[in-house]
Amino acid sequence: MIKTFHSKKDDLFTKKKISPKHKQTLPHQIRVAIGCTVLAYSEAIAYFLKSYRNIKVVKIFRRDGDIFSNIKDILKYKPDILITDFDSEVDLRNKLFFSSFNYKKDQKVKMLLLGDKSYNKIHPLYLKELYLRGVVGILPPNIDADSFIEAIIEAFNGNLCFNRDLLLKLRLMDDKKEDFITLTEREKEIISLICRGLKNKEISQDLKISEQTVKIHCSNIYKKLGVSSRLKLILHSTNLIKQNLP
Repeated sequence: MIKTFHSKKDDLFTKKKISPKHKQTLPHQIRVAIGCTVLAYSEAIAYFLKSYRNIKVVKIFRRDGDIFSNIKDILKYKPDILITDFDSEVDLRNKLFFSSFNYKKDQKVKMLLLGDKSYNKIHPLYLKELYLRGVVGILPPNIDADSFIEAIIEAFNGNLCFNRDLLLKLRLMDDKKEDFITLTEREKEIISLICRGLKNKEISQDLKISEQTVKIHCSNIYKKLGVSSRLKLILHSTNLIKQNLP
C-alpha cells in the first residue's frame, strides 16, 4: 500500500517535479502502464503518479491472469515501465508456469512488481524466470511514496530494484550457469492435466489431440525437467510450488 505524502489538501492538485538528483538521467517523460488485479488499485496508483510531470501514465487496466497475460496488448501503448501487483502465493501456486512471453523478441518493457508479505521467499527458479522476462524489481508492500518514485526512475535507468536477499538469489542462479527451462503452452497444459490425475487418453480427449501426440509431449517434458515418470513429474512440480509458500 503506497503511503500518501501530501501534507496539504491543495498539494493533491499540484504537479510535482522529479527531484534534481534524477533530472539529468530522465527524458521529458517516463511512460508508465499500470495493471493490478483490482482496477481500483491501478486507478489509485495512476492518480498518485499523475501528480509528477515527468511521469506519463499511458494505460490503466485490470490484470486478468498471470502477470504476463496482458503484456502483448499493453505493448502497443509503448510504456517504458509496467507496474503490476504480485501475489507470491496465488501467482506461483495457481500458475505453475507463466504464460508465454518472450522478453527478448518483444519490446523491452521493464516491469516493477508490487510484492506481498511473502515476496522475499520466492524460489530462485521463479525469480530467475521473472528476471529473464523483464522484471527489474519486486517492491515491498510497505514501500513509501518517495521510494516508489525512486524505484520507477532507477528501473527506467536500467538498474535493478530487488533487495539484497533477492539479488543474492539471482546471483546464485547465475553462478549455476544453467540454461533456463522453456516449456511450450501445450506442454504446460499437459503438465497441469497430469497433476490433476488425467491419463494420456483423457488428456488427448480434453485437448483434442491424438494419444500418440500426448506421449511425445510427455517424453519432451520429462527430458526438459529431468524426470522419468508421471509420479516424479508431479512431485517435482509440487516441490517447486511448496517452496514458495509461507
